[in-house]
Amino acid sequence: MPSAHLSARGTLAAALGLCTLALSGCHYQPPPPEAPMPAAAPTPAEAPPAPGEFRPGVPMAAAIARVLGGAVAAERKTNLGFDRGVTFMGALLRPKAFINWRMQMEAGTRYAFLGGGDDGASDVDLAVIDANGQTLARDQLADAKPVVDFTPRQTGVHVVRMTLAQASGPAFCALAVLRQGGFTVPVKNLTASLQKIMAAGRLASQRAAVRFHEEPNQWALFGAVLRPGDTTTISGLHLEGRQHVFVLAGDANAKVLDLSLLDARGSLVKKDDKPDQVAVVVARTVDGSYQVAITNVESTGPALVTAVILDVL
Repeated sequence: MPSAHLSARGTLAAALGLCTLALSGCHYQPPPPEAPMPAAAPTPAEAPPAPGEFRPGVPMAAAIARVLGGAVAAERKTNLGFDRGVTFMGALLRPKAFINWRMQMEAGTRYAFLGGGDDGASDVDLAVIDANGQTLARDQLADAKPVVDFTPRQTGVHVVRMTLAQASGPAFCALAVLRQGGFTVPVKNLTASLQKIMAAGRLASQRAAVRFHEEPNQWALFGAVLRPGDTTTISGLHLEGRQHVFVLAGDANAKVLDLSLLDARGSLVKKDDKPDQVAVVVARTVDGSYQVAITNVESTGPALVTAVILDVL
């Protein structure tokens, strides 16, 4: 597996150009089932980057390449595949900080969780925690490539917690979710979607100084596998009072994507429903909880889509 991991990771890297302690945090409402599927300190103020410079994109690309490279290798060696709905995510973490992902797991179904960080991360840990706060599985090896293989005994909501145990400074970290009988996603589809996100970040940074969304226990990037007509809603997003840019992009299968920003009650705040492969919403929010709904309106098959939240500085 190490050689396959390095090969997949290298392909991705080249193509890319190189919510509180008590089990909260971002979570998602998956699409309805169909056929069986094949606390950290607040961020201190920072000097805004010059407009046109998208500094956050470099560590993001490194972390995503490592994690998705491992996921592709696992696909090839096992019957595991990318989960339907949100299947990978990323966030900027500070040393010793953690971030949670809440998700419904099915009893008797095998899952694998792969974590990783950028070049500044030397130790990243993963744990699976049940609704009572009990740790059911963990990887605490002193490396930055944690893997947890887990089969729940009971169906229910579990928390996957990723911790940046040791790093030279803030590091972008990523998490991939695989499941038994999940989707196989070609490397070219992964890189196509992520390259569009990188391009959108560069375009946004030409107009204003931006960074990936930065809040304790908050994810900034989400990747999902959606069938035509699927909608996935990401809940539990805390957005501070500032302007944000939300971008949704897909792989070559995706033809029309919609992106909606909703408040905590599910009421529409702003939407991009133009018939396009990339959806963009720019909105000034008030401090509070929000949701983001992403829809695969039209595609030639299951599509890998990536959504990113940017803070305007």
